[in-house]
Formats: sequence, C-alpha cells, structure tokens
Amino acid sequence: MLRLSLTLGLMIATPAAAAIAPTAPSAAATSVDFSTLVLDPSLARARALMTLVGIEDLADAGTVDLSTVSIAPGVYALSPDACGLGALAGPSGPPSPPTGGVAASCTGISGWFSTYGPATYGGLFGSGSGTVVQYTGEEMSDIAVIVADHVIFEDATLTLSSSVRELWIIARSVESSSSTITWEGAGRSASSISSMSAAAAGTPSYSPTSVSSASAFRSPSGGAGTAGASGRTGNAGRSAPDVHVVVVDVLAGADGVRNLPQLNLSGEAGGAGQAGQAGGRGGHGARGANAVANLVNCTQGAGWGGNGGAGGAGGRGGAGGAGGAGGDIELLYVNGLTPTVASSRGGGAAGAGGSAGSAGAGGTGGLAGAGVWPYCREEPTRAGRNGSAGAVGSRGAAGTAGAAGTLTTDTIDYETWEALFTSPWLVGAVDPVVDVGAELELMTENITGGARAILVDQLTGTVHVLPLVASAPDVYTL
Repeated sequence: MLRLSLTLGLMIATPAAAAIAPTAPSAAATSVDFSTLVLDPSLARARALMTLVGIEDLADAGTVDLSTVSIAPGVYALSPDACGLGALAGPSGPPSPPTGGVAASCTGISGWFSTYGPATYGGLFGSGSGTVVQYTGEEMSDIAVIVADHVIFEDATLTLSSSVRELWIIARSVESSSSTITWEGAGRSASSISSMSAAAAGTPSYSPTSVSSASAFRSPSGGAGTAGASGRTGNAGRSAPDVHVVVVDVLAGADGVRNLPQLNLSGEAGGAGQAGQAGGRGGHGARGANAVANLVNCTQGAGWGGNGGAGGAGGRGGAGGAGGAGGDIELLYVNGLTPTVASSRGGGAAGAGGSAGSAGAGGTGGLAGAGVWPYCREEPTRAGRNGSAGAVGSRGAAGTAGAAGTLTTDTIDYETWEALFTSPWLVGAVDPVVDVGAELELMTENITGGARAILVDQLTGTVHVLPLVASAPDVYTL
C-alpha cells in the first residue's frame, strides 16, 4: 500500500497569514518537507524552542528579573509561583512538563506577570509574582533558553556553565544596566598536563663506591641513560558559547542607555604544552677490585673503576594547545536604532610551548680498588670517569590562537515577528506517516474556528488550499 511520510516544521495556518507558504509534494513525490517555511533559521529555531515547552505567545510569558546567577542547559520560563504558592497554584513543586521527554524543576530566579492570571497558566494570582522553571530534556542538552515577555538585567552577572553551547534570549523586550553575560571559560586557560617522570636510567649500573661481584681489575662501565620523550600537545581551549537575542526592542535600562549586557565571550586560552621528559641518568661504573698481596709481595694491584654512563638527552616540549574560538553574537530586533552591543569575543590565546626536558646527569665513575699495605699501594688515578650529561631538550612550539567570534545585528519586520511569535501555527503531525487518502491529524497552536492550510507543489508551483477541521483541542484534521 502506498503511504505518505510528512516531516513538518512550523507553518502559518490561518487564511490571513499566508505570506510564507509551506511546500507539498506532487503526485509523484513520496514526502513533503516544511523545513523551508521560515527563511531565517534563527527565527525558526527561536519559535521551535518556545513550542518545545508549550509557550504560545510571549505576551503571556511575564517579566523575568535576572540577578547574579549561573545557568545550565534548559529552557527557562516564568510560572505563577508553581514552586511554592501552594493550593492556589496547585502542587508546590514545578508544573508538569508540557511534552514528553521534558523534565521541570524549580529555580531561584523570580519574576512577575504584567497581566494577572494569564490563560497560558490558568487561575487568578493576585500578586502576579512567579518563579522561573527550568525545563530540561534531550533536545536542550547543550542550550540555555530564556523565554519571557520582558527580561531585566540590572547589576546582574549571568554566567553560562561549561555545558552550555548556545544561549537564546527570546522576548518582546530586554533592558540592561551595569550587567554582564559571561561563561565559565572566560579569562581562563585550558588545564595543564602533568610533567612526566624522568626517563629510565642507564643499565647496567653498579655501586661506584663498594666492591661488588662485578668489581674486577678492569671493572665494567655504566650504561647510557634513556633519552627523554617529547611532551604531548597542550589541551585545546574551549570555544565560547554563542548568544542569540531575538526581541522586538531593547529598552533603556536604569542608566538610560539602550544596550545589551556586556558580553564576555572570549575563547579559552590553549593550555601549555607538556614539558619534555627529562633524560635518564647514566648508569654508574663499578668500583675496581681491591688489590691482592701474599706474604712477600703484591700479586695484583688495585683495580680500575668503571666509567659512568652518559646521561640521556632531554625531550622536546610539546606544542601549545590551540585557543578556543570566541563566541558568535546575533541580535535580531524590530524597533529603533541599533542598540549598543559591547562585547569581548576574541579567540583564546595560543598555549605556550612546553618547556625543554632537562639533561640526564652522567653516571658516577667507579672508585679504584683499595690497596693492600705494605705491598700494594693505593691507585686513586685508576678511578673511572664520570659520564657526560645529556643534551638539554628544546622548547615546544606555541599553539595557534582561536578564531574571533562574529557580531551580527539585523532587523525583523513587525509582521514577521507577529507571524512567528503570536500568530496561529501548525507545529506537527500526530502521526507523520499515513496511508494515501487517509486523514492527517495536525497539532496546532493559537488556532480556533475555521482555518486552512496553504500548500505549494515543489515541482510545479501549484498552490493547494485545503480546509483544516477542528477535531480536538489544538488538533485539526487535514
């Protein structure tokens, strides 16, 4: 049986909102892709993140007041005191997640609703206060999203944890004064690599001061020390996260200036290369055998000590680690002149090359054997020579600096904003695979009453206008 597979993105789905039409297959096609609906990928992503936690209209999302706080991945949205209001708000814990695979937890971030008892949350809350809830799940494992009608930064420092790779601020307005957005790696260097212990000493190696089984009239010399290994390349610095701000307007803060918080998104500096390994010490020469005498004369003079082995050369230091890239900043806004965006987004500095490995010391030459009085005299000149020290290694090369981040500011027309963040949407199919000719159930937002879907054939350009029939709350049938 022929079946039809649909991959749905966001779609404006009322008769009055058809400026951007999705696509539909021709009779010969087997699938339809709505991913080309929204031409600006950042706006599409912003809307998708709102949908993920069930926020339909930013006007209902309240004001979030950010102070000095560190945030981890997740979507942060205001809820009317669900984390402590009690019976009036239902359970004292966080609200139930809006979709499967998403968990909710309370935070210490507060805010308030400009309109009490918004329909999004239900109920009447006389204080209008609320607590920000953090929604987490697989789809937001490395992004942090703040969704609100209005966001206030006043004497605030918002620090992104190391696991956050993107921060999104989606709001109708933002205001800031004396505030900063930074991340855990700002101003830091990647961790260093511990030094290696010295390379192996030379073998064989003997006692240079005591007579041993190896001692002889010509005692053996010590072996050369092992050359040191090169150090490892230093750890790369982490790249700073990217920040996306999607707003209607940036308002003047308490200081009277229309600006975003200072954005400290410099990449982390690369770590220093590991130091080269120290060369191994040379082996010691054996002490010479003692002299031998009988009752009337010396039959064997004091033995010669063995020479010390040469020390090993020090290893080359490892190359420095690469600096992390600076974070990219994107500001999309509707109203007024371009706000001030002060930022540091340079790439992380190159890590220094590792220090040179030190030279291995030469082994000690063995002492001459002892004389026997009165016939065999002492022979101190028969002591072995000390081994020569190895060569000092060379310093490692510096790493490479990270690439600087970019700053992009662009305007959005108000109609696009309204279409994306307050207008009706078709957000997905209940079952994306259906038999040809069967009804397709579609999940929607902000649609009541009659509606229609506008489909455009990708191959022929033919426009199809099909009615949407309400079959359940927020579900229409095509």
